[in-house]
Amino acid sequence: MSLGKGGLMHIFIPSIVGAQVPNGAGVSFAQKYMGEKTCTFALYDDGASNRGQVFEAYNMAKFTGMGTSAARSSSNTEYFKRGDKIPGLQVNRMDILATKHAVEYARKWTVDNQNGPLLLEFVTYRYGGHSMFDPGTTYRTREEVQRMRSTQDPICSLQKYIEEWGVANEQELKQLDRKAKAEVDATVEEAKASPEPLLTFAVLH
Repeated sequence: MSLGKGGLMHIFIPSIVGAQVPNGAGVSFAQKYMGEKTCTFALYDDGASNRGQVFEAYNMAKFTGMGTSAARSSSNTEYFKRGDKIPGLQVNRMDILATKHAVEYARKWTVDNQNGPLLLEFVTYRYGGHSMFDPGTTYRTREEVQRMRSTQDPICSLQKYIEEWGVANEQELKQLDRKAKAEVDATVEEAKASPEPLLTFAVLH
């Protein structure tokens, strides 16, 4: 509800521009859920067509995306092309060097050359599920996850680069890894031994 805070158009009507579109999608979903043979019309103008919730409603009306493969939850999985008139790049986020170069390029594109916005899609493989309700194996196999861990892991790839460049050897890197794990373990134990924080309440007028 806007209650007048959305501009002169909504002093008396509790709504905001474009809000009727997701509402319409919700009503339509309810009709489908209840088995009703009806449809919903959500009307809006050219100004509302640029509102973010309109595009969200489009996606929710057609797809859902939690615990589902990208191919089933999106009609276009090349997300770097979704900027319409904004150019985009697809970047292998599992490669640390590729990510570094992409960020440098984006800064040069936007700041140095002043070419306007640039859309970057960082393609990352998630080892675990989306949440505790998503085991992460309903839309991919355990073998696939293991293969990605063993061949595309960004930390292992960076370690390989560091060894090839002669920055550090395998033993030195293992020592750093052990030191980092020990620091994390000590911090966890310190947190467990710490007293519970005091509860504070903020009263807003």
